[in-house]
Amino acid sequence: MGKEFVISDLHFNHENILEYERNEFLTIKEHDEFIVTRWNKTVKNDDTVYFLGDLTMHIDKEYIISLIDRLNGYKIMIKGNHDLKSKNYYKVLGFNEVYDSPISLEDGKIVLSHEPIKEAWDSEYIINVHGHLHNNEVINNKNYICVSAKTVNYRPQNLGKIKEWARKNLKKRFVSEAFARYRNDKTSKDEFYKNNYNILEDK
Repeated sequence: MGKEFVISDLHFNHENILEYERNEFLTIKEHDEFIVTRWNKTVKNDDTVYFLGDLTMHIDKEYIISLIDRLNGYKIMIKGNHDLKSKNYYKVLGFNEVYDSPISLEDGKIVLSHEPIKEAWDSEYIINVHGHLHNNEVINNKNYICVSAKTVNYRPQNLGKIKEWARKNLKKRFVSEAFARYRNDKTSKDEFYKNNYNILEDK
């Protein structure tokens, strides 16, 4: 059995994203090819990848199919706020499974979603792995792990490591934490992950 990975916010064929946050790329084709390369250096054909939404803003159907067809692994999609087509449409594009809403793993300990879920904020039992945030912002709360593509340097993250960490630490760590509303408490991802985690990979 292969490994499990997770990533969000690929934004294939979305030229405006280059101006918004991804100005290290000169063209959208360069951006898209870089993501495909990073994905396939990490993911093998027998692995599973959970993609947490926002595939593309401007669908050139045949072009998107050609990209997804090149991505290794069994691909599970949770639709994001820009994924407005039907579940069957995204299956035609190349995803093996497609969901309209968040899904939970590890008996509910880990919730995968596109947007951060408020239920995780003051929970002793939940870690929310999500996307949606951009410009290297993350929520300053250990219940949330942002895997938006740029935030994780366009590399699918090892979900097995996140699961293992949750099994060992979740209940014990959350008992004594203080909380505030996530939308008003953001920090840079480098500072947050340096202080709180050593499970994300960006090499």
